[in-house]
Amino acid sequence: MFHIDRQDQYLLQLTPSSTPFPVLCVLHHQLSGDNWLVIQQRLDGSENFFRNWVEYREGFGNLNREFWLGLEHIHQITTSGRHELLVEIGNFGHDHFGWARYSRFVVGDESQRFILQELGAYSGTIGDSLTPNLGKPFSTYDNDNERSGWENCAVRYKGAWWYDLCYVL
Repeated sequence: MFHIDRQDQYLLQLTPSSTPFPVLCVLHHQLSGDNWLVIQQRLDGSENFFRNWVEYREGFGNLNREFWLGLEHIHQITTSGRHELLVEIGNFGHDHFGWARYSRFVVGDESQRFILQELGAYSGTIGDSLTPNLGKPFSTYDNDNERSGWENCAVRYKGAWWYDLCYVL
């Protein structure tokens, strides 16, 4: 049965001189027993994720509901030490649940267009849909960085991502 783990909010300060920012953490995760920092949460579609580059860079939404932490924060976190990525997909109305785990997760800085720099080894139940996008920059409807040259994938799929030729596996 799919259920929500215990979640708490914290202020994260990566270095003594950096500005702290609020984050949501899952404590004692049901699959791994580990604690995880949440970079995106989608629950019911109440938050619009069809947003521009600046909003994806800075982050948006409400940590109590649906949100995107922000590419700049994700970059700072993933380059501050070794981090993994756990992606969970579930349907709260049914018992459908799947996950993908990557042993390493690094996002480049804005000068690199927040490239998906590293992922590490995959394990999981939903298939490996991120590895094909490794080395790809992030794209939004107003900052098309994928390589098709004829279609903006963020417009096509109504959301920003690390796209490769509009393939979302």
